[in-house]
Amino acid sequence: SALHDALIHNQTDVVRAILHAASFHNTELNFVNAQNNANLTPLHISVLKNQIEATALLLQSGANPGLVDANGNSPIHLAAMDKHLIDCLQLLLNTSSWKPAHALKLNMRNYAGLTPLHIAVNAMNVKSVELLLAKGADVNCHETKRGRSALHIAVKKQSEEMVTLLLSCVCITVLYHVLKLHGLLFYTFISLYSCNNFMALFFFSI
Repeated sequence: SALHDALIHNQTDVVRAILHAASFHNTELNFVNAQNNANLTPLHISVLKNQIEATALLLQSGANPGLVDANGNSPIHLAAMDKHLIDCLQLLLNTSSWKPAHALKLNMRNYAGLTPLHIAVNAMNVKSVELLLAKGADVNCHETKRGRSALHIAVKKQSEEMVTLLLSCVCITVLYHVLKLHGLLFYTFISLYSCNNFMALFFFSI
């Protein structure tokens, strides 16, 4: 569509003009959620291109942050992939159309079985993880292919900062039993211990 093309070519002024013209003529703005052959909406493209102003304009015009592309990624998944897209992620999570019930969308898995939180942790995007958790992303949600939670991914990355952040959001007793149930407690302990011995005492004391 013309909107897709304008975004691809970084023409924010054209995007603004299209949306303004449609609004001025009381035209239905369903086209803001139109998907191309790759199932990308204009919002997907604005996020991928890190077009902050265009992203804000689209959201104000009713763009849906929950629609998915051909890989099952919503704009939120895409924004979680790169720390440089933090401003777009913040817009997506703070849009006026966001409701508490939409927290379910934060835990929506793409076709690779990953939630936005899994993606942000894997990309070591601390600020993105903080934003997602603040909006209700489930820290205990497991990805479908290997059954890993965000914590397991953080441990694998040997990131003390990320592990500490994730642990601050869960009940430690519940976490312990979840890890034990899945036979991952010993693996987690050894992995944490090998990462400069951080957190080893914590698991031992449990």
